[in-house]
Amino acid sequence: MFNFKKFTIKSSNFLQTSKTYRYIIYFGVFFTTFFLLAVGLIPPKYSLEVGQVSPETIYAPRTVVDPYLTKLAEEEAVAKVPDVYVHDQSITNHALTGLSSILEKIEQISLESDEEMRRSLIETLPKPLQQETALAKLINLSENSRLLIYNKIYEVVERLLNQGIKVNTLENAQNNLIEEINSLTTDLELREYLYTLSSEFLKVNLVYSAEATEQNRREARRLVEEVKILKDSKIIDKGEVVTEHHIIQLEALGLQKTSNQDLVLYLGLLILTLTIFAVIGVYLYMYQQDVYYDSHKLLLLGLILLITLILAKALSFFSIYLIPITLAPLLISILFNRGLATMMTIVLAILTGVIVGNEFKFIVLALVSGLVAVYTTKKVIQRSDLTRAGAIISGVNVTILVSISLLTGSFGGTTSMIKNLIIDIMMGMLSGVIASILAIGILPFLENAFSLTTSIRLLELANPNNGALKRLLIETPGTYHHSIIVGNLAEAAAEEIGADPILARVGAYYHDIGKVTNPYYFIENQLGMENIHDSMDPKESAKIIIDHVEQGVQLAKSFGLPGIIIDLIRQSHGTTKLEYFYHKAKELYGEEKVNEGDYRYPGPKPQTKEAAILMFADSIEAAVRSIKQPTQEKICQIIEGIINNKISDGQLDQCPITLYEINKIKEKLTKVIMGIFHQRIQYPINKEEK
Repeated sequence: MFNFKKFTIKSSNFLQTSKTYRYIIYFGVFFTTFFLLAVGLIPPKYSLEVGQVSPETIYAPRTVVDPYLTKLAEEEAVAKVPDVYVHDQSITNHALTGLSSILEKIEQISLESDEEMRRSLIETLPKPLQQETALAKLINLSENSRLLIYNKIYEVVERLLNQGIKVNTLENAQNNLIEEINSLTTDLELREYLYTLSSEFLKVNLVYSAEATEQNRREARRLVEEVKILKDSKIIDKGEVVTEHHIIQLEALGLQKTSNQDLVLYLGLLILTLTIFAVIGVYLYMYQQDVYYDSHKLLLLGLILLITLILAKALSFFSIYLIPITLAPLLISILFNRGLATMMTIVLAILTGVIVGNEFKFIVLALVSGLVAVYTTKKVIQRSDLTRAGAIISGVNVTILVSISLLTGSFGGTTSMIKNLIIDIMMGMLSGVIASILAIGILPFLENAFSLTTSIRLLELANPNNGALKRLLIETPGTYHHSIIVGNLAEAAAEEIGADPILARVGAYYHDIGKVTNPYYFIENQLGMENIHDSMDPKESAKIIIDHVEQGVQLAKSFGLPGIIIDLIRQSHGTTKLEYFYHKAKELYGEEKVNEGDYRYPGPKPQTKEAAILMFADSIEAAVRSIKQPTQEKICQIIEGIINNKISDGQLDQCPITLYEINKIKEKLTKVIMGIFHQRIQYPINKEEK
């Protein structure tokens, strides 16, 4: 007959490890995420023309650069950049050399006494300077007067040339030269001669540099601050006439049908999403392989991611600060671990930032509050702890929003700005509360759907009023008491080596649950009665004892206990041998007629540190309890012997535990056992004291 339940379990196990199924989940979550980010990214389009009346009021869906106003600002800045002229020193030097040469010749003429030689020297002067009357007036001046005029003319020409002369400033330079010459003499003819002599050497020496001018213009254009179209700012009113500026703004925002920005936006979003998911995949492969290779855990992680993004998409229409962004960090840190929760906090801060329009304030808030959420789940041992976490997150949200508002100057703004800030702060407080409420409500469903067991669920199972434990307490009080002590031992040892102390304790409470089927076949429940096994065949006794493991598994399933507890029930006894009944059988029937396998538990051997600890604690508690006159020396010997026996029997061959950790467990169990049996231990008496 077809067993549907068995088929379902096998199918689930296959899918859990299926590589194809993992890829389907990974790409399914990827495309769903891309879709959620893309929806609403492209706003509705308009087909407006210059001169047309706008059919509705249009607002900017996001902050972008206003290309029209930015271009105007750049053009204005460029217009203010003056042309660049380069001083050509060679022109200056050549002019001054020529002026100096002319002045030297005139002085030479004035000093020449021979008329014929003087005539020859005059002829070497430029034609305009060969005017004998004006020249005679100059050379007939005293030597000191002549030198004064020479020096003054040279000084003025040199100064004007060094200041730089452009084509359009040459006339100004000439006028300055006339003024200086007029101050030297009152003779009009001599003034004109001196001007003719010196003005020839006022040369244009400032040359226009197109390259330097263009470089300055580029720098001026670069320094212009971009004019922004702010998110939610009004672009055009309903009924307003559309201008060229409006069209350019709509195109920049991707609101005009002629805009080709859609493809660019989608491409950028695709690249961003691909990069983020590639980083997640590499991180899972390198640091979270238990999630990477487990399709069920991968699906759960993707589901938490998508739930958070869907909530972000829905609540962003009311207020972006109402989004319970810390829901994912809370759930992931409880269901998985804090390392993965930290990674996903960063991822979600980026993804939700895209959803809300790249709001810097929100991204900072999501990142910081998410990390705080991870920290607050460090010791979540009951569901009410999530309420405390929500209160802390709310406080952090308020702090972040206030601090960023102080940085941006929102407190000093208008009344409207302050009002909006107060509303944002209230939404931030509410966000933390919503996240904790949702986490409390969703957590049990996720635990059951994905067969995960959190510390919260384990502690609920530790309640004595729980159905299975209550039955254990009523029907097998001795076993219940034994299990409680084993739980205390296991918890202490687990804490010592960094294993899960809550799992070890709760697993100990249930490891002997199968004994409720035949309670009086176990010595702790016989309460002074004659031992039933004394009159039974050892093989039959062994079978009853061994069967309590499988009976416990079936009872655990019927009570709906999680798989991790059922695994501890199976592994707590490993494949250990019932030495008492095995030796009794050998004495009765001979060693050759006794099958050792009939006296061993079916296993499996411990697969986890918690299972190994439980095996040690169970055996040690039972052995120490059986000592009639326990002493410290006896207890230490028993603990040492039991642990060494388990190791030599190969019970830890499949367990990821080290000898160092085993030694720490041994020391811790010894210390706790001493505390439990302190009143009963008979310490050795010193002979001298006696």
